[in-house]
Amino acid sequence: MTWLMLVYKLPADRSTRRVYVWRRLKRIGAIYLQDGTCVLPMNDRTREQFQWLAAEIVEMAGEAYACSAEFLAGDQEARVVDQFREQSRVAYHQVRADLEQVAAHESDRVQMENALRDAWTAFGAARQIDFFAVPERDQTLGRLRAIAEQIEHSRWEGHE
Repeated sequence: MTWLMLVYKLPADRSTRRVYVWRRLKRIGAIYLQDGTCVLPMNDRTREQFQWLAAEIVEMAGEAYACSAEFLAGDQEARVVDQFREQSRVAYHQVRADLEQVAAHESDRVQMENALRDAWTAFGAARQIDFFAVPERDQTLGRLRAIAEQIEHSRWEGHE
């Protein structure tokens, strides 16, 4: 498998920039191998994201190198894949926790719909970092759909 690697360094006196880069890397699903060295599975979207981020880091007076890489030892790659899968599981778990908020607003349909919309947004973000299709994706999608159908059904029952 081919991976993308981003190696970067930012000036030490700019903590807001380091936090910005960390948040961006977290949002796109990158895994840190060590400080300033991240990987993502290679695809067109991840390549573009690393290229843009590398350019931003350079604009912040930092250094950044984006390149393709392969792990030479299969067990190293397997450990990184496991980290990506765990990251996805955690993201889907958070979506399911958000769905509990939908149920908590059972008496207020508008709040239920807002909470469901937020859960769908979180699900979309989780899918963006689910590079290895963990089973939790389908479980979470099924739960989202079931709750959406329940809300829709209750909407129609209220109009009878």
